[in-house]
Amino acid sequence: RNFTQMNYIAHGLKGSSAAIAATKLVEICQAIETLSISEPNVLDLQHLIQQIEVEFEQVKLALEQERQRLETL
Repeated sequence: RNFTQMNYIAHGLKGSSAAIAATKLVEICQAIETLSISEPNVLDLQHLIQQIEVEFEQVKLALEQERQRLETL
């Protein structure tokens, strides 16, 4: 398990999420960053990764809806 790499990826995703105002993704990524630099509990990290997957799908849907809305203007 490479927690340094996990921290790096979470940090990058957090920045990208902040750029599009995906605040829930930002919060989840921040939690992963915090856990991955301390004594990480693998089950906690797995749960957070599952939360990212769910939230990502919601953000993707919202972005697609916004794209479609803008195309009709």
